[in-house]
Amino acid sequence: MIRTTTRAAPNFALVKYWGKADDEAMIPAVPSLSITLDGPEIEVSVEPAGSEATGDDVSLDVAPVPEPWRDRTQRFLDLVRARSEETGWAVVKARGGPPPAAGLASSAAYFAALAQASSRAYGLPLDPESVSDLARMGSVSAARSVPGGIVVLDPADASSGRLGAHTIFPPTHMGMAVVVAVVDPSMKPVGSSEGMRLTRDTSPYFEAWTACAREDLGRARDALEAGDFAALGRIAETNCLRMHASAMAADPPLVYLAPATLAALARVHSLRQEGLSCFFTVDAGPQVKVVCLEEDVESVRDGMQGVTGVQDVLVQRPGPGSLISPDRES
Repeated sequence: MIRTTTRAAPNFALVKYWGKADDEAMIPAVPSLSITLDGPEIEVSVEPAGSEATGDDVSLDVAPVPEPWRDRTQRFLDLVRARSEETGWAVVKARGGPPPAAGLASSAAYFAALAQASSRAYGLPLDPESVSDLARMGSVSAARSVPGGIVVLDPADASSGRLGAHTIFPPTHMGMAVVVAVVDPSMKPVGSSEGMRLTRDTSPYFEAWTACAREDLGRARDALEAGDFAALGRIAETNCLRMHASAMAADPPLVYLAPATLAALARVHSLRQEGLSCFFTVDAGPQVKVVCLEEDVESVRDGMQGVTGVQDVLVQRPGPGSLISPDRES
């Protein structure tokens, strides 16, 4: 094994992934289109465990990780070993990144970084498609944090169980920035995986949600190709609210939106009326991501800071995807 350190950042979807067609194979039920961010990055190192080790050692910012997170990592490393000629236990150290399970794509960033680092450490292929395919087995959305810029993950591209995400436009396309309004960074009571299963199995709106997804993807790609920011925003907001409607109609209902979330959405609408180019999207959590043009980023940030209940406002931009850190590699 080779000690390797990798960095990756969250991504968030403008055309959402919500629900799996195949739980075991980790194949999404719908295509998704996302933006990989330039931060906050998580750094993950993978190195050989000592000869006395009886299992993998996993830590997040030095402290041992919560048991569910460790179990997911263990299963992921077992898959890596099954695909590799190396069989040794690993020491995995993760530092930084967004808070876990808060709707800020922490698992996407973590498993993208872990896929890249463990592929290098265990001698697996390092081409982006292979790493993205591997990352998907930890978290479907992690496949989208491997490539940079504006990214598509489409189950129609699956072949022999393999499915990776790919970049369709570079990070600089259309000159976009992302303002993240953090409403509540604590762990959400129902995780995304459980929420997706519940929505798929009990929501009468799930079938309608999946039926709209491919059309939304096509329209979003057309808007990006044409450089039509307003059209992209209309598609993203509609797709977002349809996803949340399908979750709210589950039994029991899944309500990820908080009062401050709704206040932030209203503020985005008022900022548009004032002439700013911006639109919202919200993943499985209360945080609001506001996409805007670079020239409007300061005004949008100021506007979101004034929303009652918003605890913090971050400014991010489209980023390069997961990166091996050669200066930390040995």
